[in-house]
Amino acid sequence: MTREELQEDVAGRALLAEGLVPDKCGQFLWNMRKNTTNYVAFMYRFAPVLLPSHIWNDTTKVQMALMNNNFGDLLTVGDEAFLLLVFDNYMSTWHEKMLIEKAKGNLVVG
Repeated sequence: MTREELQEDVAGRALLAEGLVPDKCGQFLWNMRKNTTNYVAFMYRFAPVLLPSHIWNDTTKVQMALMNNNFGDLLTVGDEAFLLLVFDNYMSTWHEKMLIEKAKGNLVVG
């Protein structure tokens, strides 16, 4: 795995290293909106890859939306569904890569 590939996977590895593993993914997804701390962390890690930069770089708008649980100000329902689908589909891949990097001693989160 190249250094670039490792850097691209930082978001997934960070979530996995914090205890989110594939067999808990469904539970996490179903309860994510109830636990806004996890949901905001999820948005900070994944929304920037989907949102146009003029929206994500508007820090005031982003902070207000995340603080007030007003995610509709940032994402459409379709955008959110797409992020959750990608997350669900790639969780096993990210987990496997994290375990390989952890075994090599290369796991750096953050």
